[in-house]
Amino acid sequence: MRSKLSNLFLVWALLVLSGCGGGGGGSSSSSSTYTASPSVFINSSTVGLTLGYLRQMFFDGTYLYVSSSLDAAQTTSLGGAIYKFNTSGAYVSTVSSSIKWPFSVAVYNSNVFAVATDTGGSGSTGLINMTSSTTPVVTALSSPYGVGIDSTNARVYVSDVGGGTYANSVVVYSIGSYGSPLTFVSIGSSPSGIAFDSTLGYVYVTRQSATSAGGL
Repeated sequence: MRSKLSNLFLVWALLVLSGCGGGGGGSSSSSSTYTASPSVFINSSTVGLTLGYLRQMFFDGTYLYVSSSLDAAQTTSLGGAIYKFNTSGAYVSTVSSSIKWPFSVAVYNSNVFAVATDTGGSGSTGLINMTSSTTPVVTALSSPYGVGIDSTNARVYVSDVGGGTYANSVVVYSIGSYGSPLTFVSIGSSPSGIAFDSTLGYVYVTRQSATSAGGL
């Protein structure tokens, strides 16, 4: 496990950890302009729409994608969505509003991936390519939560906080090939948020039960 994390990642990890378990969208502070703090930006009055209960987010260098649930308890309510914002803090679009339990989001080649539950009848929770469908492309995981993208090697990482074969692991798939994972790595109790560092080739993972961030 690598422990060298930047200050920026530590801030991001704390935001992820504070959003797990059905929080109310971070701190109550607000600002009339976009700032470097995602928590202030998300709660800003300039957003102009109700975001619900915020989960995880992803910045692709141009846009910020935020996963938002309609209800804090994550029971049966629909209306979960992935929201897209530009760097000025302006709302751009809603990627989808036909999912429930959206926990995390990541983007690869304009394809928006999310871990959520589809509403097409099966009620399966898994990895969804939101750009093409709301039906999960990966359903083999017991309780998937976080998603991260290795853009260098075209791989997608999904954390599984449940039981079963991949309990408390990060599972790796080739993007576009989801029949069997390439590999999986046991992390420890409840791995959640995932971030990929393309410069160093590291994958960073946070754990819901941990008080600090850990690296994979």
